[in-house]
Amino acid sequence: ETPASETPSEVTAENAADPAQDVTATPQPGQAVAHNRDPETEMVLRASATSWVEISRPDGSIVSAWLMRQGDEYTIPGDQDIYLTAGNAGGLEIELIGDEPKRLGEWGETISELPLDPTLLNSRY
Repeated sequence: ETPASETPSEVTAENAADPAQDVTATPQPGQAVAHNRDPETEMVLRASATSWVEISRPDGSIVSAWLMRQGDEYTIPGDQDIYLTAGNAGGLEIELIGDEPKRLGEWGETISELPLDPTLLNSRY
């Protein structure tokens, strides 16, 4: 018989981790990030070449930073006040719902603090 101190605790709805609440997790290549989806404002960031990516808040705090490789995708909620900084902007495309993907810059170009707001991105690209 296993002593109580060595018995694994039961996972319940109350004590299970909710990955949808973890906004600081670094996405893995090709992994979608769970959030409250709003298809009207959602955007997809795609890598056609290796590019460094950082998502930050207006106060400069970093939400997440990672290396995207060719074929990686990251779904961006358009209802949050967040910014994109990226190296090799020519290797990144952003697709707004209902639009063609648009390249974010030139090969090797660094972009800083691009607001990830669908309205602003539509007018800029």
